Amino acid sequence: MSFTRRRIFASGLFDVDWYKLAHPYVVRDKIDPLTHFLKHGRRLRLAPSRLFDAGRYLDDSALASRSRLNPLVHYLAYGKKLNIPIHQAPASGADRILESGLFDSNWYLRENPDVLANGYPPLLHYMVHGALEGRSPGPDFDAKWYLHRYPDIVGINPLLHYIDFGQEEGRTAVRPERVFSIARETIAGIEDLDPDLYATDYFDDIDHIDVVDGRPRTRMARAFEKLIATIDTPPKAIVFLPWLVHGGADLVAAHAIRAMSDKHGSESVVAVICDHDRLEAIHLLPKGVKHLSLLQIEPNLSHVERIELIDLIIRGLRPSTVLNVNSRSCWDAIKRYGNRLQNFTRLYAMLFCPDFSVSGRRSGYADLYLRQCLPFLAGVYFDNSSYIDQLTQQFSVPAELQSKLVTLYQPAPNVARNNTSRHGNSRLRVMWAGRLMPQKNVDLLMRIAEQTQQFEFHIWGRGSHALELQLSDLSRRIPYIHFHGPFERFEALPTSNYDVLLYTSLWDGLPNVLLEAAAAGLTIVASNVGGISELIDGSTGWLVNISDEASHYIDALSEIAMHPAEAQRRIDAMDERLAARHNWERYQRVLTQEPTVSKGFLYVSTNDYGDFKCSPGGNACQIVDS
Repeated sequence: MSFTRRRIFASGLFDVDWYKLAHPYVVRDKIDPLTHFLKHGRRLRLAPSRLFDAGRYLDDSALASRSRLNPLVHYLAYGKKLNIPIHQAPASGADRILESGLFDSNWYLRENPDVLANGYPPLLHYMVHGALEGRSPGPDFDAKWYLHRYPDIVGINPLLHYIDFGQEEGRTAVRPERVFSIARETIAGIEDLDPDLYATDYFDDIDHIDVVDGRPRTRMARAFEKLIATIDTPPKAIVFLPWLVHGGADLVAAHAIRAMSDKHGSESVVAVICDHDRLEAIHLLPKGVKHLSLLQIEPNLSHVERIELIDLIIRGLRPSTVLNVNSRSCWDAIKRYGNRLQNFTRLYAMLFCPDFSVSGRRSGYADLYLRQCLPFLAGVYFDNSSYIDQLTQQFSVPAELQSKLVTLYQPAPNVARNNTSRHGNSRLRVMWAGRLMPQKNVDLLMRIAEQTQQFEFHIWGRGSHALELQLSDLSRRIPYIHFHGPFERFEALPTSNYDVLLYTSLWDGLPNVLLEAAAAGLTIVASNVGGISELIDGSTGWLVNISDEASHYIDALSEIAMHPAEAQRRIDAMDERLAARHNWERYQRVLTQEPTVSKGFLYVSTNDYGDFKCSPGGNACQIVDS
């Protein structure tokens, strides 16, 4: 066996049995599965197992895409060392059949005794031969009926067609004998009313009579039915998110969910993940809080269907309050249906900072949605006041709507405190932590690190593969620069080993990483963009006004190195600012009481939602307590 084959088998990422089920023609044509994968896996983007999505690996990694290597071979040789992430492959046809519950192995063996004689496992036999031969997979799916009833699918695995398309199209999986029996009795009972009925045999070609049942036929209807089935009690609040990963917005959403859970109980709030199926940071949710992923409930939902489903969820469950934290689907639902949704609930959103496309065009949620959605929203929360001022001027927000825009400073976390100090002439230990992307100005970070030798740099993050490669190269070439790669949570980082957090963003709101670093007792040097100056100024840290010039950051770091007492004084001042402005009690109070007209997201009236009134124009909303 070659080294490559041994390495692949040893990795656990090539599953022979899964590969045979996913690609049954390999068994039918008597081809060695691994040979087939090595020869055709790259060109056909074939997954070697459920654990490795070869196509996504090629899409995500420019290095792998440029290489001519099979994607799994490339990952084992290079990608694993470079920490290139891998993802689960989409469900194969066999996976979808198993998940449907329509394949019954015991039933299949009883009905097809020749399968055991052939030495095939039941499902493999069905995938290789049974489906093509018109054999039924179980008692709840009649293949012969389905193929006869729907001749347009001849040549296709009938069970997979039913799972992927037929259910949605309203096709029936088994011959509806009970329906036909009732129909015969009904016709027989009314034949005396009209003699012409005697001359007509309605059941001459019974298998081609259209049968309409009351089951949900669309993906959206099925998704809503499944979603409702998972909720025991209608929640008082729903928070919509695009995903739940280790990001700043996800942490902000988690704070709001925790506040609602603390105030009204864990069953009072549901988190709905709308736009992606990524759920790496479920631990951010408080214990007992339910979360639902639209794409896990119904994986093939389109963006338009998700918009419609959000509208249906809000109108069906009628929560007291709804909060949107960066879900594009929810923004589009508010934009399209906000005028009616404001009569079912109080709608809130959170905004943080502008965003820009590759071409430099504004593409943030405020630019795309605020003008159209603000009349329907009870309130919009910002983590800084600077962005409110900017948007008020940018959109000429009318005075009667300005009261809906609320500054909600995020609470500082409780993290391990940095109680160590630098000794003697040791290097200043500088930490950088964040996403490796253009917004964070990683190019500037690299210039700062390269232009000075008196400091030690420790860089943490994941993102652009090209930037990861550049930082890895820099770390190899320069001994005082260390690239540590990805991290999941700031509190897991060894902050006690560092003196300074360096923050180089080109645009931002008031990022959580600054609150986390401040709470950890680190001195902070940050660019003066967005709302950062509301936390960092000349008394609490070092604010750099010319945000793209390396020398200004180097000057600030040098000042910290030369004046440790001043650095400590500013750390103490930062502690006072966090205690006064970024405490949990203040956060809860603002989130309950503001905006003052409609009350805040945490406010839940003891009355039914019918006591919540909005003016027809959507300019003013208020709670009416009896």
